[in-house]
Amino acid sequence: MTMVTNKQCLLRTSNHSISPRVVFVWKNTAVSTYFCFFRLSVIYFIEELLICWFSVIYYPLHTFCPSTMVILHVKHGDASQFLYETSTSTSIQQLLEEILNIYNGRLKVYRVMAEMEELAKHGTFLPPDMLGLTDEQVEELKLRDDQGERCKPSGYIENKDPIGRRNGYQPPIKMQDLIKTTIEEVKNKISKTLVERNQCLTEAVVQEGKGFGFDP
Repeated sequence: MTMVTNKQCLLRTSNHSISPRVVFVWKNTAVSTYFCFFRLSVIYFIEELLICWFSVIYYPLHTFCPSTMVILHVKHGDASQFLYETSTSTSIQQLLEEILNIYNGRLKVYRVMAEMEELAKHGTFLPPDMLGLTDEQVEELKLRDDQGERCKPSGYIENKDPIGRRNGYQPPIKMQDLIKTTIEEVKNKISKTLVERNQCLTEAVVQEGKGFGFDP
């Protein structure tokens, strides 16, 4: 009788028998799966530990660090308007309000300066009921500019307003020069040329140019 090894015997038995090689492979797979899962668990634990450390160490330091100052370049289309300095801790809402106050404030200053130029040419405003009327209409309606008559500057020059908005009492030369000098000084403080000189604009400068506070 031929001798048969245990391995050969197992291979010749029914399908319920499992060879040692198959069992060995199955055991290796299970062990590999176990160690792979264990390794992933350790990595996940380390990541969580690092995140907790980062939250505890970094954020308090970040909170107490001073904010960084930045300069914003405000444009209208491609045209430069002004530079504005702010900090990174400023909220977007607050920043928008500050920039809008400066932008709209500059527009108001330019309108005031334009009216001051007309003041130097044609004097003060006429009363509302006389605006735009011809001399014949004013005479026919018997309207008078009492305020303008009382406030006529000494040594005034008659210079009629072609559009009928002002009384035509132009200030004397010295007063005209003073008004023009003031206009130039105010315009230079809010000019677009500040961008070329890398100078920032502030609300205080615009407020000074307007001569009154910002609208609420």
